[in-house]
Amino acid sequence: MADFEATLGVQLLHRTTRRVSLTDKGARYLERVRRILADRDEADADIAQRSRTVAGPLRVLSTAVVASVPVAPLVPALLQHHPQLRLEMVAQLNADANAA
Repeated sequence: MADFEATLGVQLLHRTTRRVSLTDKGARYLERVRRILADRDEADADIAQRSRTVAGPLRVLSTAVVASVPVAPLVPALLQHHPQLRLEMVAQLNADANAA
């Protein structure tokens, strides 16, 4: 810590044999560093959130019954929540939707 204080050219801590406490300059320095770290944490969270964005094409192949009854009502909310998603739904009339 003494080397760090020497680099800064200020005393950050009052030291006695029984106690260590911040100087006024030390308290100001600590507050600035806390703000910097909070800003960095916020930037990290922002970039992490952006990397979890769902985007690109999604092709859904199913039978017409499944596509129209349980799936279709959910599509508008899905696309609203993930505007960068491009959805292509292919509904087949027969039960063999896996053939494509």
